[in-house]
Amino acid sequence: MNTFYSFTVSPPMIAAALNIPLKKVRRLFKDGRVVAGFCELWAETICGVRKHKRGNGVFSDCYALMPDEEPIEVAVRTLTPQGIKFQDSRYIGTGRTCDVPRLKASIRRFDSWIVFDICNFPRIAVYKLKGRTLEEWIDSGDLRPTGLKPQRFIDLLRSEDGPKWRPLDLAL
Repeated sequence: MNTFYSFTVSPPMIAAALNIPLKKVRRLFKDGRVVAGFCELWAETICGVRKHKRGNGVFSDCYALMPDEEPIEVAVRTLTPQGIKFQDSRYIGTGRTCDVPRLKASIRRFDSWIVFDICNFPRIAVYKLKGRTLEEWIDSGDLRPTGLKPQRFIDLLRSEDGPKWRPLDLAL
């Protein structure tokens, strides 16, 4: 089952902690590249996953330990106002291409996906998705290598059977 969370951070507290102007916090937290490190930390505290010790792999990657089982590989991604892509980073950017087989291979590397939605910063939504959900979106033609715009991502989540919201009370 896919699970969704949301929490609100305090831009003034972030500005004070980082010793930067409040205006800059709002601008920086719209950029997924800047927020990625925070998302990895939040994935640890909110979702109980751990960052791989080997550092950044192809993605920002983590794992979760399950009792009496092998670790579950988890990918951490950021949904920005520009959208989200799920393929390996080597297929993202100017001059780089991706096709459906490469997208599927990228998704199959992970058992679970944690997506941090920063579109409505300072409110941040967190979506825990099963890898098979993303594969179903590819098979239905909804997810392509070009990625998803925020509203389309949310619409697809709403169409899923049985998503469960869990409120969070975080002092961030």
